[in-house]
Amino acid sequence: VPDGHAARVTELAGAVAERMGLPPLDVRDLEIAALLHHLGQVTLDDPDEGEAEEIARVTGTMMRDIRPLAAAGDIVAGDAAEPRRRLAARILAIASAYDDLTGGDPAASASALAALRRDPRFAGDVRAVMAFERVLRDAAPAPLVSPTAPV
Repeated sequence: VPDGHAARVTELAGAVAERMGLPPLDVRDLEIAALLHHLGQVTLDDPDEGEAEEIARVTGTMMRDIRPLAAAGDIVAGDAAEPRRRLAARILAIASAYDDLTGGDPAASASALAALRRDPRFAGDVRAVMAFERVLRDAAPAPLVSPTAPV
């Protein structure tokens, strides 16, 4: 996992969850899930991208065994029974995929968002992807040069 991945995913996922109106406790559980969502990789000899579902399953199982992390484990595993926890799981998946595509480089944001829109895994998550785009747009730094300033 690239340096800073968990922190970036946590920040983005939390902001999207707040934007979508998830209750504060659900946002907290999502942020815990985001911080720990690749924990299951330590159980695999040589994890690759094709094992993402297995990593999520193992991580979710490990987290569910620790009572305070049980809700976050449901989110990581992606099989929560409650609709708002399922939404949190989708937000986490989108945020992690976005960071995988950008590697933390804001210059790669536009191409990463285009890839997310085309990704069949997120076809049913139009609302979450749109909220994600709004959060990124709102967080974007102001241009260094005013549009009316002479160049």
